[in-house]
Amino acid sequence: MAEKINVCIQDVRTKQYSRMCQASPKELWAAVKATNGAHRSTEKPSYLLRDVERVNNYFASVCYDPSSSATHGICCSRSLCNPHNSNIVLQPYEVERLVSRIKASSPGIDNIPHWFFVHVHLKLLRLLQISFAFGTVSKQWLSAVVTPVPKVAKPETLSDYRLISVTALLSRTAEKLVVSRWLLPAIPSCTLDDQFGFRPTGSTTCALTCLLHHVTRMFERFSYVRCIMIDFSFRPG
Repeated sequence: MAEKINVCIQDVRTKQYSRMCQASPKELWAAVKATNGAHRSTEKPSYLLRDVERVNNYFASVCYDPSSSATHGICCSRSLCNPHNSNIVLQPYEVERLVSRIKASSPGIDNIPHWFFVHVHLKLLRLLQISFAFGTVSKQWLSAVVTPVPKVAKPETLSDYRLISVTALLSRTAEKLVVSRWLLPAIPSCTLDDQFGFRPTGSTTCALTCLLHHVTRMFERFSYVRCIMIDFSFRPG
């Protein structure tokens, strides 16, 4: 269903842009701004972001539980995880395939560009092998470049900002390996049938289409339909 919806969206946009052949420069720029989101406010950063320490403490309290005793590693005892006799074996083609699919996006806090990994994927294989065998990750992989993006036109509190965290490209590669090899196989496919977020084929459009479909079907048998919408959020303090 997600693929069909994406095809429909592409068809509609193609038809819209095909009409711009005879458009004026003003209309063309309006279409460009509507596409890249330039219609958003371009005002100076809010006064809420001037206190860097306050902003950092707020978002850190949302993303990190200070009461947790977990370390940055998966395995606490290195004697139990020897990379030479570990049963975790990564194949060269796995890493090479992931590296070839790295997009030319922001490199993250280490500032290593995407093209660098294409030439050293065998070295990355060894590095990832050791990391998974020991059950630990580099502290640099846990750091990110965080950009607060307003969720509303005029933010009044820090909760009105959405965090965009950009981790290192190597960290993202390691995450994809963990998800594909261990996480997804452990989750039954039927469990994710009604989930639209955090999935390659999921989107808000798919969620709205599914909701509209079920509500419309229920209207065929009932005179009214009740919908309960719940939005969970964490408020520190």
